[in-house]
Amino acid sequence: MAPLPSLVSKAELFSQTFARNSTLDDSGLVPPSPPPSNYFMSTIKILRNDVFHALAGLSPRKAYGPDGVSSYCSQNLCFHACTLPG
Repeated sequence: MAPLPSLVSKAELFSQTFARNSTLDDSGLVPPSPPPSNYFMSTIKILRNDVFHALAGLSPRKAYGPDGVSSYCSQNLCFHACTLPG
């Protein structure tokens, strides 16, 4: 029975296979630029009430998001921020 390949040899094999199957266009040509556009996005209006209702609808039992903030914390911060005068 042949010995199992080490992690280093697996990485080398992967590297060689990737290099063999990949090509690089090094002709020095710059890719074409996209055509100019006259389209501009309209102004976005975010209302305090909309933010409040969106965050109020979060379930406090859901997992933390990628920012590490729990929905419970978001809801409480939102409640205090949205009830501030102004």
